[in-house]
Amino acid sequence: MRFLIILSLTWISFSGSLSSEIGSLQETQAENLLRIAEEAYKDQKFHRSIEEIKNFLILYPTSKLKYKAYQVLKNNYSRLGRPEKVLEINLYQYSQEPTSSQGLNAFFEVGKLYLEIGEKNKAKEVFKSICTQSFSRELAEKASLELSEWDILNDSKTETSECGENTSFFRDSIPENR
Repeated sequence: MRFLIILSLTWISFSGSLSSEIGSLQETQAENLLRIAEEAYKDQKFHRSIEEIKNFLILYPTSKLKYKAYQVLKNNYSRLGRPEKVLEINLYQYSQEPTSSQGLNAFFEVGKLYLEIGEKNKAKEVFKSICTQSFSRELAEKASLELSEWDILNDSKTETSECGENTSFFRDSIPENR
């Protein structure tokens, strides 16, 4: 009986350290695959880089480097003149992490991409949505600026006030580092 207990404890200890080593090995492999994709991007081999990133995302879906991989993927599609693919990736990132800084930044980029592809009303809705969310003061202020520019270009001032009120809330409620 004592032998079984010792054997069980040894196995648990061994499997824990083995699991840790496997995780470390996987992260190293993920780094290497991402490095290959980045090098292909730098060499302007965008299609190859895209394939490497797709492999990365399939093989290492929980990697801590996932956000960086998506950024490289978006850079590739951007260089290939495919804003609709960049838009798709940003929408996916936002859907996965709607309250994280990465997700919110992706959503802000969605608004800018809508402007780029001529979907001005969708862009305006995205920026208004960011203004009403209280997750990021900085992004709310950027969205407010985008809406202000929108109003200036379209000679209207009716809808920016809602965003302006929300950003003033941020300015008033968060102490600045002085």
